[in-house]
Amino acid sequence: MSKNTTNNEPVFETNHPYAIISGWLIIPAIATVLTFIGSIIMVTFQKPSQLEGFDLFIYYTDLLFVPFLLIVFYTWIKRKKILPILMIVFFLLNAAWNLVYLANGYNIDLLNLGMSIIWIIYFIKSKRVKATFTA
Repeated sequence: MSKNTTNNEPVFETNHPYAIISGWLIIPAIATVLTFIGSIIMVTFQKPSQLEGFDLFIYYTDLLFVPFLLIVFYTWIKRKKILPILMIVFFLLNAAWNLVYLANGYNIDLLNLGMSIIWIIYFIKSKRVKATFTA
């Protein structure tokens, strides 16, 4: 990041290939990859016919995350302008999933819920995100 001398606003260097994971963007990138891996494992090794109730809900949530995250990865690599919206949707779904989990009597780490809210705000307000995803 460098400073623009005319109006002191930050100017982000987004020309290099690693700009899509520069700065704080590395953390949501890792979170989406880990979620994708977890979803693939769940969908691959679990049989929905043997699941019921809340476990079945988790299975179908993971099943929906697989194609959604593939779209997220594509837009991330291509630096599409829609990525921030997709990431907001991802973290909203993640927060809703945590709330449903909590409502069903399961203990969750409230840090996960808080981090989802923080990342939603980040993808809405970040100047780096706006500068990086412009295609």
